[in-house]
Amino acid sequence: MPDYEVARDAVGRGEFLPLEEILAIVSRDHPGQIIEIELEFEDGVWEYEVELVTPDGRLIEIDLDAATGEILEYEEDDD
Repeated sequence: MPDYEVARDAVGRGEFLPLEEILAIVSRDHPGQIIEIELEFEDGVWEYEVELVTPDGRLIEIDLDAATGEILEYEEDDD
């Protein structure tokens, strides 16, 4: 099953937060232009992986728990 179907079904069952809520969480502390969003199953947890470019040009990746919106990991590209 494609990721978008997994996400749609899980949101419909109330198991995942809608993408709009995930993006609101991200943009609250990390404004910028979203360039990629992925849904991944990591270490027994479904995660949204959001990549964005900040207004000052930095590339960051934020992993959030799909069910709770908790930020699990934050990475900044050093290149």
